[in-house]
Amino acid sequence: GLSTTASFEWGTIATLSPSSTTPSQFVGFGTSAVSVTANLTGLNPSTTYYYRVVGQNSFATQRGSIVSFTPVAAAPTIAVSASSLAFGTVSTGTSAQKTFTVSNSGTATLNVSNITSNDATFAANPANFNIPSGGGAQTVTVTFTPAAARTYSATLSVAHDASGSPSLLSLTGTGSGSALISLSQSSVPF
Repeated sequence: GLSTTASFEWGTIATLSPSSTTPSQFVGFGTSAVSVTANLTGLNPSTTYYYRVVGQNSFATQRGSIVSFTPVAAAPTIAVSASSLAFGTVSTGTSAQKTFTVSNSGTATLNVSNITSNDATFAANPANFNIPSGGGAQTVTVTFTPAAARTYSATLSVAHDASGSPSLLSLTGTGSGSALISLSQSSVPF
């Protein structure tokens, strides 16, 4: 067999005229099928690109069929480790903490812009942060500080720039404590 090289012609026009060409790569001698790859950079998301492989040796140049692909925009993908946090019973005037994790398995940075509760008895820290792409994570601490002896129920909203925002967690806790009763009487009638 003859020494053979391969390259790709590619562009945004379906006929590939005009087109760009990747650098040639040596693919061997002979007539067996081989795998050929090339990395393309600077592509625009949601734009259709066309390409074909071109094989060349001293005898001939052979072009493959034109095929297409459309790059997908980089995007964050959020995962929240809990859908609810139950604090149990906590004495009034004290606090309890629970944690959950926010992670990003996407291809772009995840921006968490605000974490808020619809009841100020529950507070989250940190309330905003960024997680780089590729599997990063952030632990969030939620503090429950009951002011009265009663049951509390709230929703924690995690606002972010991934699909499905906001992510919601249900929060529950019970405040406990005894009421202080003060009695006074200056005299007792008989």
